[in-house]
Amino acid sequence: MLGKGGIKFIKRIVEYEIRHPEYNFRRVKQTIEYRRDPIAKYWSRVNRDRARRPEQAADFDEEKFEYFALSVAKKCPFCFPRVYNNTPMFISEYIDAGRLEREVTIVFPNAYPFAIHHAVGIFRSEHYVRLDEIRGEDIATALFAYREYFKVIHSKDPKARYMSINMNFLPPSGASIIHPHMQIFIDYVPTEMMKRLFYYSKKYYRKYKSNPWVDLVESEKHIGDRFIVTGNVLSWIASFSPLANKEVIGIATDSSSNFVKLSDDEIEGMGEDIANMLNAFYNIGVKSVNMTIFTAPINRDWKFFKINVRIVARKNPAMFYTNDRAFMEIFHREVVITSLPEELANKLRIFY
Repeated sequence: MLGKGGIKFIKRIVEYEIRHPEYNFRRVKQTIEYRRDPIAKYWSRVNRDRARRPEQAADFDEEKFEYFALSVAKKCPFCFPRVYNNTPMFISEYIDAGRLEREVTIVFPNAYPFAIHHAVGIFRSEHYVRLDEIRGEDIATALFAYREYFKVIHSKDPKARYMSINMNFLPPSGASIIHPHMQIFIDYVPTEMMKRLFYYSKKYYRKYKSNPWVDLVESEKHIGDRFIVTGNVLSWIASFSPLANKEVIGIATDSSSNFVKLSDDEIEGMGEDIANMLNAFYNIGVKSVNMTIFTAPINRDWKFFKINVRIVARKNPAMFYTNDRAFMEIFHREVVITSLPEELANKLRIFY
């Protein structure tokens, strides 16, 4: 299907046939769709019947999980006032006060980073909140603090240009700590997904003389099937070729491509848009999510790009664990590893 400009919604459909035990071994067909992202050209696969799979660890009891979450609060390093004794501080060359604070938001360096400048931003004082309890002012206050963090770091280290704002919410998303927080970084090099988004957006702009993100939103509005709503700043669509289950994309079509250049009103509006979408996810039964905000580099405002916010659903908490697939693996297409291959080889040699 063709959209505006060069936007193309390409999919291939195949059928898979088996004799299924649920139907007394009669022949049953399932449909598999191969879908290509209209801008970045990556592929995803959709089989709606997979939602019917039996899952032996799928039970979710919100009361039990809340009890568990609150039971670990007394040891949480992000809770007040322990946050001031149990979290790292920036070196004075970057932030003299050690941490950056704006109302309840506290930004401090990640104790276990995977970028040259990698920080954590707490955005609620409560240890445990549900998605439907996150407010626009919570997100907006955090975004104001993160904007300041990006500016300060870039002023001290001009080579750091590639920004990202990310959230793992609850253990199924890869969050090791339940307390609501985001992870923000500004690095010397873009992630694999950043490079892909930047490259294909620029290629599209050169060929069609229009912004692909604006064309995508206009196309989805016209088609209607995946368009959700126009918010204060973000236009929300369900992703045609999702990076994970239940992915939505919020696109800032009328704003700068650069997060740091957003006005205060735009940041407040974006905060409300994101909170509204998180609330909506909760209301359709989602309890855990990953989120990433993609933006142009700090010193650029590109005509071919637009800020886009991506949110995906994760499994609801069951047996309590921390998933090893988080925002970096899902959105940035880069795997964060906690063990050295050389150490693994040494250990395995002993027992092989």
